[in-house]
Amino acid sequence: MDSNSVKKIIENVIEKINEDPFIVHREADIQAMIYNQLCKKYDELYPTKLVDITGKIFQTSLVHCEYYFGKVEDNKQSKKKFDIVIFNKNDAENINTHWLRIKKGGSEETVKLDHVIEIKFETGLGGKNITNYQGSPMESDIKKLLYLKNNKDCVNLHFVYILRLWGRPNDKFNSIIKNAKNVRTKITKNCGKNITHYFNENFYFYKAKTIP
Repeated sequence: MDSNSVKKIIENVIEKINEDPFIVHREADIQAMIYNQLCKKYDELYPTKLVDITGKIFQTSLVHCEYYFGKVEDNKQSKKKFDIVIFNKNDAENINTHWLRIKKGGSEETVKLDHVIEIKFETGLGGKNITNYQGSPMESDIKKLLYLKNNKDCVNLHFVYILRLWGRPNDKFNSIIKNAKNVRTKITKNCGKNITHYFNENFYFYKAKTIP
């Protein structure tokens, strides 16, 4: 799948969230929305090297969630997963482990990836990540993606940041909105030209004083 097709699918999902922000409850909702649209666009199955005792060859799709990649960047955590990946179709036929990886000799490696998508969703509860980009999950995800870029493990990288703030129209809430805009600016700067990044347009809403 070409980069523009993936970009368009992500933009269509964000457009739906812009129209009805409360269709999203958790980050997994956004992940599911993007995954479902990708699977519709890319519904072909590809044979692997996974074979049972009857000789049946198992197939796989190219779109997967929570794909284990391995250790990336200078993080103490040794296991890294990506929210959504799209396999390179020419490498899918080399899959020979049930983890959808490729075992060669005594080591395993990932399937070649055409696209990697990382997603972050925030509602402003606690406000820690909205105040500080440094040390936040957003910074960690962008570092993971830049690792792939620097090591030429994947060219088409996508970072989706959905923010939905909900509060009273007062100085405290307006300060949170200001901080949120600053964080989005830092995300843009750190993604640069290496990572295609996406924001929702409608990210803050003022509560009514009474429920109608």
